[in-house]
Amino acid sequence: MAIINQEKKLNKILISIKKNYKKNHSIAEQLDSIQMLELITKIEEIFKIKISSKDINSKNFFKIKNVENLIKKNVKSK
Repeated sequence: MAIINQEKKLNKILISIKKNYKKNHSIAEQLDSIQMLELITKIEEIFKIKISSKDINSKNFFKIKNVENLIKKNVKSK
């Protein structure tokens, strides 16, 4: 259940940043650099984590599942 809630939150964040966000496409390829910074900032605020600069790459921001894994990793390392 928490995973579904996390996915819903991420989708809401993405839609708030990019109105025409397409779920079946790469997140990193849809956002420009400013939108990517906004995404990272919102994820850090909402999920109360800090994303390391080494974790900011297209692989971790390819699909929702990748971002969810990144969040899990950062929650565990807190």
